[in-house]
Amino acid sequence: MAEGPNPADLVPAYAAPLPLEVSSEILCVPVEQRETYHSFFRTQTNLAVSPQEVAAATKAVIEFTGEVIEAKRRTKTENRAEGPIEALIQATADEEISETELQGTVAYLFVTGSEPLVSPLGTGVVTLLVNPLELRDCLNAPSLWPKAVEELLRYHHNGVLGMPRIATEDVRLHDVSIAKGDGVCTPMLGATWDPAHYRNPAKFNIHRRTGGTATFGAGPHFCLGASLSRMFLHTAYQALFARFPTLLLAVPEYDIPWELDLFFTKPAMLPVAWNPSSTADS
Repeated sequence: MAEGPNPADLVPAYAAPLPLEVSSEILCVPVEQRETYHSFFRTQTNLAVSPQEVAAATKAVIEFTGEVIEAKRRTKTENRAEGPIEALIQATADEEISETELQGTVAYLFVTGSEPLVSPLGTGVVTLLVNPLELRDCLNAPSLWPKAVEELLRYHHNGVLGMPRIATEDVRLHDVSIAKGDGVCTPMLGATWDPAHYRNPAKFNIHRRTGGTATFGAGPHFCLGASLSRMFLHTAYQALFARFPTLLLAVPEYDIPWELDLFFTKPAMLPVAWNPSSTADS
């Protein structure tokens, strides 16, 4: 990005490619192979496409996952260092998990390490840039970056607003009547913006004593990607602002276009600029 145009669009320059490259390296899968899969995942999370398109994308994802697993089974050797997928293949061979669990878990690892990380990376940068005092605190004290990550995960709930549902029967919940056929969308921000647990939840405050743990669910539904998300975002934010300490929005905040049809909230385009003379070499 430093060698390209200034201003630049942070989405294609940083926010979109980085999660895919990092996840591909962790899973030991060539990023070129993942790029095809990535387009199918975007279709799966697009709320405006047809059920037929979602079904076709899901079928392609399953086929891709199967191809990766079989390729790794063919190339696996005793001397080769194992990655997460190889470990799952071995667990299947040892009958600790089933073939179905293997397929599902590998597919989930691909999902967790791609599009869900693009959203908080993009929205997080926007939020930090429009809260310069919080950003300055992080730049002056890098030990605050983990707290900034927690607050960003709370503030945006990892970019997930909530899936629309259709009531299949009349139901009454918390003194609210929902009729059969009604459309319902329960915002997940209802948990991370609950004033009973977060004081003044609409205020972005990296110095809170509470964190963004509710973003990842709980119990058997706790997100497998929680640790990866925290480590990735901490590293990505800190590296970006260390390299570009004068980074700023190149357009007014309310002129930033946002993706409207995706399951994950994120900027469709994020124009940023910086002072070249203050850019770090690495």
